[in-house]
Amino acid sequence: MTPNRQETEVRREKARGEVLPVMISVKKGQVIIPEGATVQPIHKTLLNEIERLRSDRNRKFVSLVTAIMFVVMCLVFFSYLRRFTLNRVSVDTKDLAIMGTVALIVAAVTKIFVFLGNSAFTSHFGSTVPEMAILYAAPVAAGPMLVGLLIVSGEVVWLFSLFMAVVLGVMVDFKLPFVLVSVVGGIAAARSVFSFKRRNDLYWAGVRAGAINALMVFLVTLIANRNQESFGTLLLWGVPAGFLSGILSSFLATSLIPILESVFNVTTDVRLMELANLNHPLMKEMIVRAPGTYHHSLVVGSMVEAAAEEIGANSLLAKVMSYYHDIGKTEHAAYFIENQKQGNNPHDHLSPHMSKTILIAHVKDGVELGLEHHLGKPIIDGIVQHHGTTLISFFYNRAVENQDETIDEVQEEDFRYPGPKPQFREAALIMLADSIEAASRSLDEPTPMRLQNIVKNIIQRKFMDGQLEECNLTLKDLSIIEDAFIRVLHGIYHQRIDYPKRAGGGAAEKPTRSFAGRGHA
Repeated sequence: MTPNRQETEVRREKARGEVLPVMISVKKGQVIIPEGATVQPIHKTLLNEIERLRSDRNRKFVSLVTAIMFVVMCLVFFSYLRRFTLNRVSVDTKDLAIMGTVALIVAAVTKIFVFLGNSAFTSHFGSTVPEMAILYAAPVAAGPMLVGLLIVSGEVVWLFSLFMAVVLGVMVDFKLPFVLVSVVGGIAAARSVFSFKRRNDLYWAGVRAGAINALMVFLVTLIANRNQESFGTLLLWGVPAGFLSGILSSFLATSLIPILESVFNVTTDVRLMELANLNHPLMKEMIVRAPGTYHHSLVVGSMVEAAAEEIGANSLLAKVMSYYHDIGKTEHAAYFIENQKQGNNPHDHLSPHMSKTILIAHVKDGVELGLEHHLGKPIIDGIVQHHGTTLISFFYNRAVENQDETIDEVQEEDFRYPGPKPQFREAALIMLADSIEAASRSLDEPTPMRLQNIVKNIIQRKFMDGQLEECNLTLKDLSIIEDAFIRVLHGIYHQRIDYPKRAGGGAAEKPTRSFAGRGHA
């Protein structure tokens, strides 16, 4: 056999001609298919490629416009918050960073659900499961949940929920039903995590948010799709997906909250519940080294918790702050009267100036212990503010009695705590309860009338001394606080009876005038 070279070349050329080119160059203005010509596979390939390039350009343009719109929305939102804080609430840079981080996290998670809906899930179950059902299942409510846990202001959380819903609506091609479900479900989720007292409450918040989402999905589907053939399918898949969204949101929030707490150094209600455990090392150390202070802190915690619930303050924060407000006393426990044994008072051998220095130092020692054990800013603020600028009257009076007027003059300012005064309601509650509990402990016969007088007098003295002028307690709040404190103290000393006056009791004592009316204290 001999090779036919000419036939071989012919067949090679034919094979080359049947293979589509990898790279085709098309010049501007070049005719791709002449008029009347038969459309070949190469022509179809060229037309498809041109359409794809045009689609990519459109997608890039839409992405650019969307990004610009997103930036404008962020700037308007943050600018409004900045202006809003001048009169109503306080939003600092850290709060803005928290909201920005949470928004990015929720947007990224929602984008994953969009991808699943458009690509992975729809390609396999597109004829059965509607695309909107995948969107409804996205854990959008996790954003307001996290912001509600990390930021105290309810107004800011409400605005964030609205902002987040609009941003996600832009991301899913302006699907109005999804935006409405996100707004209402987000606000419901933020409300559900307000002031909860058990870790399981976060999961119940997800259940409540899921129920609201399911109801909203049902309503928007009923309005928008009631006349369509797919109405039944949308309800069948959309309503359970809305409920699942709330459950997934609670799981996502539970997973992320410890990370965000650490990154932004925020003390949430979740962290407060951990600190409320009396097995904390600081509390275990206090009960050994300063048992009197330990018992005092527990009683103060019961008092402020009851009062905080009555006036609508954060009762969990108030109680936990009470537990730790005197941790600095463990450093020099014997110098505080609740830890002293009968007839053994170290202050008898000290000058008044040295005694007041030791007393004031327990605040600084408490702050150092709080920072060492990462108690969080609210707890440390409570430690710093719970005495305000109160006068240490016992040692001030002793210093005045012992002063040598020819050498120096005792200044009242030298015997006051450095402050600052309480800046928020929970710190003010601790200041009042701290003084009242200590005074009630000194009573030989803590009768109901004597306890009532002590509560009224101490609250009035703190008010007249200006210690409550920088917190937002009203006179009506003070009246409610007074009643709550008296109720708790009566419960603690319920075994005592009110002796007649002739027997040394105080049954005939009359309480001083109580607070009444409205106004800011």
